[in-house]
Amino acid sequence: MKSSEATKPMWADALQQKLADGSTLLSVSIPEYKIASTQLNYIRKYVFIENGGKIISGNIVEFFAKPEALEREKDKLPAQFNQSKIENFTGTVLLYDLQYKYVNGRIYKDGKLVNGSAQITQGKKSLTDQKVSNNMSTEEPTIRYASNVTMMAETQCINWYLVTTTFDGNGGIISVEKEFLYMTCGDGGSGGGGGGQPGGDTNVTVDCMGVLNGLAYGSPCGCIGGTSGVAYCPRDPCARKNAINLRTAQPNIVANKATIISNSSTVEWGAEQNVNAWGAGSFGYNPVTPRTNTATNSFTSSFHWNNVDGYTTGIAHGHPGGTGPSPRDAFWGLGNLNNPALLAAGQSAVNYYKEEVEVTTYLPDGTGYLIEVEDWAALQAEYNIFLQDPDAYNSTYVSEAQNYLFANNSTNVGDAGVWALMSKLGSAIRIYKSEPGSNTFMPLEKIGFSVTDKPCVY
Repeated sequence: MKSSEATKPMWADALQQKLADGSTLLSVSIPEYKIASTQLNYIRKYVFIENGGKIISGNIVEFFAKPEALEREKDKLPAQFNQSKIENFTGTVLLYDLQYKYVNGRIYKDGKLVNGSAQITQGKKSLTDQKVSNNMSTEEPTIRYASNVTMMAETQCINWYLVTTTFDGNGGIISVEKEFLYMTCGDGGSGGGGGGQPGGDTNVTVDCMGVLNGLAYGSPCGCIGGTSGVAYCPRDPCARKNAINLRTAQPNIVANKATIISNSSTVEWGAEQNVNAWGAGSFGYNPVTPRTNTATNSFTSSFHWNNVDGYTTGIAHGHPGGTGPSPRDAFWGLGNLNNPALLAAGQSAVNYYKEEVEVTTYLPDGTGYLIEVEDWAALQAEYNIFLQDPDAYNSTYVSEAQNYLFANNSTNVGDAGVWALMSKLGSAIRIYKSEPGSNTFMPLEKIGFSVTDKPCVY
């Protein structure tokens, strides 16, 4: 097989499966590679999800597990690649985008998600240190799981490993396990499965920045963390708005929106948004009755993380004065990061919360503004400044809004608040807007003294 065919779909065995949320999953096999391990094997698929006649996502996914387990469950696994529970499955699931860039790796034990991560990484060994099997064939395809790793010179080989890391409830590392998969050498030909797991002090782990035992890792936007200088991976707002609009179309969310807007004439009404399950995949929302604490400029929310009340991933509330989202709205998500119930659920739960949390404000005319966090570290740094003198911070926010109104000869205090918040928090947040009478949110851009929809063609 030539390397140009490394990710060529095998359409002959394409399979369609109906998912619980009504969408359809199309899975298509990809040519698989011989690995040296006798302890595990893998299957590799393209997975596309279709909803309402449109493809809403596409990924490459790999399932690593014991050979007999894969053989037994291989027809069921593709439809469960994004689930927090995979019945009877013990192994790892690696997710990539369609360009084969690493997205994440999850670990399962006895069907349940384990608090940890998994990915393919490399170690190197000089040809002078290890005899290479004569049956190595350059006709085998090159496997570049980490697209940002540069292949070594011809005088060296690379050993590739599946590395699984498990964490405790506070994010501390419990264990790191490495399983040797295969070797690539020189011109990129991969080993034909010969040899065993290399050993000895000459074997070195290298991260995607080329740092020995480094902490940088592959992500959809390239190499981040460690010494990369990139702390987080910016999300595509046009892709995010599709996910947001699937959620805002949920019946509970639509009903609560109407109640909040109709009642927030003089005081703020609001409600939590509690999903009925957390983890990868799409979930419904538990019923939550909107309420008020009779304040004109605040809504007191609750936070839950249990299987009875649900899992709070956001709040929605009204702004009777027609003002846009405030600094306190943007900082709301930070206040729950140390919630005991969330921490007890493990780092995976915290990561899920940080990925999905949102705050929505509704104006009396039906306009909606939704905030997502993009850079938690930057938001925390700004919050620390806010805590030093909240009144002074809010005063500068109001001044920025007034600058917008003056520059545009405008009375639109909603967009003025958005412009002011973007000016204060920059890329730490992303704000989306829905027009009156619509449940569809579009990402906003701040350009000069204007707030406009970001053009999206998908």
